[in-house]
Amino acid sequence: MGRTLHYTICDTRKNYREAEREIRIAEELLIYRFTWTCEWPAFALLDEGERLRREDESVLKPRKPIPIAEGFTKVRDDEWNAVLITRFVTWVSRRLPAATVTLCDEGDYLTPGYQILRAGTPELDHDRLAEREQHLVKHNLREYLRRQEGEIEAFKRGETHRSIPAREYEDRREIQALGLAPEVLARMTLDEVADAIAFPWTTESLGAA
Repeated sequence: MGRTLHYTICDTRKNYREAEREIRIAEELLIYRFTWTCEWPAFALLDEGERLRREDESVLKPRKPIPIAEGFTKVRDDEWNAVLITRFVTWVSRRLPAATVTLCDEGDYLTPGYQILRAGTPELDHDRLAEREQHLVKHNLREYLRRQEGEIEAFKRGETHRSIPAREYEDRREIQALGLAPEVLARMTLDEVADAIAFPWTTESLGAA
């Protein structure tokens, strides 16, 4: 399948419905205005039948919240797309401040790869990280275990994601539109570039911009 970012929203249907139109606007403008090399952002509302099916399945497993909406975007090795998805999901979390939003990165942008967002603030997804730790211990994958432990410590120091040089993505039209001199872009990270960009929730004056 290739490296993918997965995201879910756990909230009431009422809260999600009230924000759904703005989420769709932001999503569609992200797709139109930015460069995507694999897949687009795509939240999907789960219908009641699907949620009930998952409720039934959870009876035999440790109970987890059933999301009201979820999605995934394949990005492979495109770190700029990983940054865009993270920015989008973070805004969704601010737009739905009562929600628990999860974000999982199968790659290396998020540190660690399992995080929870509440009102836009990232937290460690302790349950998912514990599950992964059990898997790594069971299969004696010590190198990956040490890496996860290091990422958790980095997160506690405020390093929630890696700093990635922007220079490799200078051909993206949305980055070129900033008009940055090559020597300036060469010193910037992708997150610094993202800070300079006006995202749809700002240009369209959407909630929690």
